[in-house]
Amino acid sequence: MKQWWSVMVEDLNLNAVKSLQELPYIAIGKHLCGPATDLTLRCCLVDEKNVEQCGSNCHLKGLAIATCCHHLCQWKHYINKKYLTSLGIGKEEFHAITWFTSWAVDADHGSDLSDVMDFKLHPESIEKEECAEDAIGRAKLGFMCKQIIDTGRLMWLKEHGLETQLVKYVPSSVSPENHLLIASF
Repeated sequence: MKQWWSVMVEDLNLNAVKSLQELPYIAIGKHLCGPATDLTLRCCLVDEKNVEQCGSNCHLKGLAIATCCHHLCQWKHYINKKYLTSLGIGKEEFHAITWFTSWAVDADHGSDLSDVMDFKLHPESIEKEECAEDAIGRAKLGFMCKQIIDTGRLMWLKEHGLETQLVKYVPSSVSPENHLLIASF
């Protein structure tokens, strides 16, 4: 009979997984809400302090993680605080940024918001125009905040020697949670 183990990603040491030792592997994650993305990135990559322990057993070749639920990100788990602090963003500002990310997913996504900067309004009244402009402005801010969070993640992966990119895998009209973080050695 096989035994199944349950483990939290923040406690997982991939180098201790015998079935992965000596084998190349890639990490794939979909819908890793907020801090789960950061915890997974940390889990997949060896800290400089642990390189000697890893030795030839580290065979991560790449990863693909669909980022989402940025509003749930937590300062204590965020992977690249150094990047944020270089921008003058501390713990309080980070919490504000995560709060604003919800505006990107709260918007009306009947059309693709990737062109939100070029979106032209033709409202029937001044009142409707102000409401629409507010909604678009909120969506823009939300997407910018999501981008700040994911850019820090990309930069952290680059610092660990990976080639990285953030790609849009479906239009915003399908899902506003539509970015895939890709990295490879």
